[in-house]
Amino acid sequence: MKRIFLILAIILSAFIGPMVCPASAGEGKALSLINERLQEVLKKGEVVIVEEPPVGQKQFVTAGIRINAPREEVWKLITDFDLYPGFFPEVETVTVVKHEGNAWDVLHKLKSGMSVLPLRFAYTLRFVLEPPGRMTWTLVGGDLKYSEGSWELFPVEGGKETLAFYRISYSIVPKGFLVKTVVNYVSEKSPVFGVAALSATALTVVKSVKDELERK
Repeated sequence: MKRIFLILAIILSAFIGPMVCPASAGEGKALSLINERLQEVLKKGEVVIVEEPPVGQKQFVTAGIRINAPREEVWKLITDFDLYPGFFPEVETVTVVKHEGNAWDVLHKLKSGMSVLPLRFAYTLRFVLEPPGRMTWTLVGGDLKYSEGSWELFPVEGGKETLAFYRISYSIVPKGFLVKTVVNYVSEKSPVFGVAALSATALTVVKSVKDELERK
């Protein structure tokens, strides 16, 4: 499937308004805000949307994808944290360390697939579930400076398919002299490095979810 990259220097909500709609607004209202052009683009492949952040604020990237599965099935998969190592690349283990109401603290342990510069890191995220189609998270602690993000799911084609949007912002705390030197050098010399890393992560996540659901 052809990848389509949209680098936008405009307000994100102008293109995917439903992502900023509160759950209480009602599904009909949220769906009416989905840009028709974006729906057509998603029929052809994945979309990456790069937000233009104000100076000094976090960089966010969103990946959108069309999944040939009902929203209920997509929601079930992305909220079953124990299944993550089975279909997310580089995720070694996932452990729920705390669960209270709709909030879940989940410890992730990952191993980078880079052969030249292998990395292992761990972090805990607090997920807040808002069924039937919204999940957000923030960093509790670990080998990240920060991590924020969300899933937004919208049913289409009479509920047979789902438009899924994965929004993310994070920064890794490099370990070891060599890793710190390389990461700091690349980040300083190439400001787009961070955007590229976020984009690659977001694309990998949405494609992994799509592949897992559609192969069944």
